[in-house]
Amino acid sequence: MAVVASNTEQIFESQPVTFEHQMPKKMVPHLGKFELLSETTGLVLRWQHMLPDGIDPLTIQCRASEISSIHRQKDRITFTSERRGNLGPFVFASSDEISNLLTKLRSHGHTYPSRSQKSKPLYQHFTSVFSNLDHAFRKLVDVDSREEVVNLATYRTADDHDEAEDDWQDVYCRQSDDGFDLLDAEELPEPPPCERTEPVNLAQFQSFLEPDGRAVTSPGSLREAIFKGGLADDVRAMGWKFLLGQPLRSTAEEQADRAEQYNRIKQQWQSMTEKQVKNNYRMKDSILSINKDVPRTDRFQELYEDEDGPGLTAVHDVLMTYVVYNFDLGYVQGMNDLVAGLYYVLHDEAETFWCFCHWMEEQASLFAMEQKGMLDKLELLKTILQFVDPNLMAHLRDNESEHLLFCFRWLLVSFKREFHYESALYIWEVLWTQHLTTQFDLFICAALLCHHRDALLAITSAPDILKFVNGATEGYTLGQVQDILLTAEKLFWRLKQAPQQMPPELKLVLQTWEERPHEGVQSATLVDNAI
Repeated sequence: MAVVASNTEQIFESQPVTFEHQMPKKMVPHLGKFELLSETTGLVLRWQHMLPDGIDPLTIQCRASEISSIHRQKDRITFTSERRGNLGPFVFASSDEISNLLTKLRSHGHTYPSRSQKSKPLYQHFTSVFSNLDHAFRKLVDVDSREEVVNLATYRTADDHDEAEDDWQDVYCRQSDDGFDLLDAEELPEPPPCERTEPVNLAQFQSFLEPDGRAVTSPGSLREAIFKGGLADDVRAMGWKFLLGQPLRSTAEEQADRAEQYNRIKQQWQSMTEKQVKNNYRMKDSILSINKDVPRTDRFQELYEDEDGPGLTAVHDVLMTYVVYNFDLGYVQGMNDLVAGLYYVLHDEAETFWCFCHWMEEQASLFAMEQKGMLDKLELLKTILQFVDPNLMAHLRDNESEHLLFCFRWLLVSFKREFHYESALYIWEVLWTQHLTTQFDLFICAALLCHHRDALLAITSAPDILKFVNGATEGYTLGQVQDILLTAEKLFWRLKQAPQQMPPELKLVLQTWEERPHEGVQSATLVDNAI
């Protein structure tokens, strides 16, 4: 699991270049520098945001080999990648600088067709050399990292705004010069009584099981109990298998079969030759990223202290096996944190893999290259905040923070980096119950932001808001985490009971476990679908 270093040579550097970021209602310019770099993996185009001292720069970058066409208008240029969408537009100090850049690219064998008219993209993508999220997450999860990072989200362009979305907005919004002002939060109904309880222990858990211990008699009631109190240590591993769709108890033959299925997939990457890896750039990128990320994962835990010990080796192998199990998604940074948390509790490599596969069935869109899943979640969070705290949302909008990028890390790894390790695992099992909603993480985000609303209202710049939020949860005790969960639950019920009409996507989020359709009493194991 050695870290692979790469040498970088600067081929071109521009005068300050403006990146024109198209928000739904306005264009926001950002000043930065544009470079052409030669790395071991090929040429890389990179724009790096100029930010005040103390704030790590944000970066947009893409391999030159991934560019399919360009659109140039005098001193402006937009690059298009079939995989990543449009990069730009970038406004250079002069057209001569663009010509110089293109000459450098041509001299290294890169020529591109020009587009006479700008195509209409669904999304403008902020990208990195390994994946859209890879370096961005590295910066957010490691406060000591000084590596270049990407901006953290994609945005719909103004042209692509769905006019149908306005149909419901008039129902519950009051029109203002700046857009829509939501009803005052005070007009939302008071929530029913909410409480946190003691963790579900082994005896309580077993009371929900059939006599043979292989099925749950009342999955909704068990989920509610776990939602309200979490799981005690003596039953956490079994409870996680239940929540992540795995068999609660298996015979020795069944366990051997699951392990065999896992090992068959694992052998696919273990048997790959160097030539095979070299000819598969996605596999090569995954290996580079996993080898770099795993040795940095949860090293403060005794299980992961030894870089070559069984803990990190298991995390590495599960991630590599997932790459060949799901080539379309592959490895994206942040998955290492999820697998490490799972293995910390399960202590079984095959079980960790199957639980992770189930989790990714629901979370994959957050890690996908096009980032639509993350964008949709942030849009939903924005809608929730507009209801529960319109003044805070207006303040964020006034300070160019309405995109809520500072919640990206919270959502990607389900708050694992925000709280004490045990508290984070407690939050995971609360989320997995899906008792109130399949997206309770959005209400936790809203609760955290409302908890810090006074401090946020006093901050008047986007970089300072980002910096504050990234450290806002440091030192939270379990009691404070429980308070946040209570607040999140109350916010859910206030919206659930609201008299005004909700947008359709929020109505879906407000469906409880009892209201949602379920194919079976308990999720089926993934073994039957394994390779």
